[in-house]
Amino acid sequence: MVTSSIMTITTYEKKAVQIVEVTEDNGKEVHEKVLELAKDGVFRVVIDLSQVSFCSSLDIAQVINARADMDELGGIVHIAGLSHSVRIIYHILKLERIFNLELGLEQAIDAAAAFTPKT
Repeated sequence: MVTSSIMTITTYEKKAVQIVEVTEDNGKEVHEKVLELAKDGVFRVVIDLSQVSFCSSLDIAQVINARADMDELGGIVHIAGLSHSVRIIYHILKLERIFNLELGLEQAIDAAAAFTPKT
């Protein structure tokens, strides 16, 4: 578990997918955690944002970077559990082009589990 004064990240595995639970959005730590997982050979990740009620543009950029970096490494990152307010921000930014914004946690885990890493 990664902890800082403004957020906590907890990770666990389900169906060969690593779930990154975020209690407050802080994209830099999320991005670092995804990269750490990739270094450990984990290439299926779901970022669970269900406990996040606000996110800054910098946080969103880091989540996008985490996805892009994992994609370059042959893996996949899904996001899940967006609150209504966070989903609106993602829609305004047209991020449905790179993320499925409607996935619940179980749906995102199933989608990631079905993915075959290209490593």
